[in-house]
Amino acid sequence: MYYKFNVRGMTTPAKFSVIKHDAKKKTDLRLFMSSIHKEPDEHTHMKAAINIEKFTFASSNKDKFLNEFIYISVFSLTGCSIIMTINFPLSEAEK
Repeated sequence: MYYKFNVRGMTTPAKFSVIKHDAKKKTDLRLFMSSIHKEPDEHTHMKAAINIEKFTFASSNKDKFLNEFIYISVFSLTGCSIIMTINFPLSEAEK
């Protein structure tokens, strides 16, 4: 499954949270992230997360995302249901 998040101008880093519906079930959830490749995988990702519940993705720019999107691919051979959320820190102007 592939996700595309519009992040241009948002404060970096993006903070992701993944909630598995059946937390007791052992899964092989793998996430691959990129701001360049539309379908990141094991070979074309900028960051990877395996069976992780929280992770961040930062821009090379220290303040705001300059790229328009973050692309995330989700792989699981055993299958699972998830809810993924994304949050951004408040900028100094918003505080």
